[in-house]
Amino acid sequence: MKNAVSPKALVAFAALVWLAGCGDPLSGVGRLSELELAQDPPVAVMAEPSSADEPIARPGLFSRMLGGGSSREAPPSVPAGTLLSFGLVKPVCDLPNAKRGAEIAAFPERRAAYRLYDSEPGRTTPHPFYITGFDDGCARTFTAAVAVFGAPEMHELLRYGLPAEVHPYSAVDTAYEKIKARICRVAQGKPCGDKVSKLEKDTVFVSAYETYGDNATWLEMLLHDGDVIETDVKSGG
Repeated sequence: MKNAVSPKALVAFAALVWLAGCGDPLSGVGRLSELELAQDPPVAVMAEPSSADEPIARPGLFSRMLGGGSSREAPPSVPAGTLLSFGLVKPVCDLPNAKRGAEIAAFPERRAAYRLYDSEPGRTTPHPFYITGFDDGCARTFTAAVAVFGAPEMHELLRYGLPAEVHPYSAVDTAYEKIKARICRVAQGKPCGDKVSKLEKDTVFVSAYETYGDNATWLEMLLHDGDVIETDVKSGG
């Protein structure tokens, strides 16, 4: 009888496959000792406590149909430069190009539907990031030290390569399964298959890390069809 593969071995295998196929998503970020940090970074405007409790300020119709986002509506936009509490995502409807910072990722790479901007490239403490490509014309902002895009195909590799007791399903995972079932016509727990290129035209994951060099706590977002479908803050060793 063959020995069972331990959960730790599966985690290690998935990580190795991911790194081999895509490289380290943080490899483009220099070490702290190598970075030239801004001496006087811009002063961020803190979000008002009364509106900071909303995970998503105004989810779109598709998001509400899937049960994602928040059913409550807040002040619909925050000023560019707002430093939000970690895990919150807000719209910014007035975001001049000069305040976006540097574009650090686009997805998909050809005919990008979404673009990710770092407001202060090289800074390793939490600061605003922006994403464009939403149907309402407003960017979305969140606070993190590092943020990256992740393709649905990579999500599936990690999600389906690990048992649920090691990698429990989150609200983001559940929302993705609904989208995948509609577009790919496959059951839960099964990869999208041949239709993954169609799915990836307007679907992407965002991973945002609270602390540079430490992935113990991170924010995960699912973007689809020009909307933020779901968000979730995750923790792990």
